[in-house]
Amino acid sequence: MDVLSVLASQALTGSGQSSGIYLADPGQSIAVFLNITAWTGAGTIVFAPEWSYDKSMSTWFAPDTSEAFTSLGVAKKVVRVFPARAPFFRMSWTVTGIVNATTEIKAMMREGAA
Repeated sequence: MDVLSVLASQALTGSGQSSGIYLADPGQSIAVFLNITAWTGAGTIVFAPEWSYDKSMSTWFAPDTSEAFTSLGVAKKVVRVFPARAPFFRMSWTVTGIVNATTEIKAMMREGAA
């Protein structure tokens, strides 16, 4: 299984999203590894997967909020596994307050259901 780099290590200070990644088999599940190595500020970040069926990746859909990494406000390592819902995937994040979080996101496809 290949490890996909969704977001290279960088400081996040505002809301945004990663580039889209093509998932060869959306029938599998995907494990997302979120690594926040440094945190300053008094805000929070919510990370969530987004999905696209569109090869141009111009249309993105957010899933149920149960797939979000909710209200992270400290440096930590978290993994989440959920079903791959479409052929294209990215992560988005929403910053509330003042935050500087050094973050890296990786993903890995898995056989079977989430």
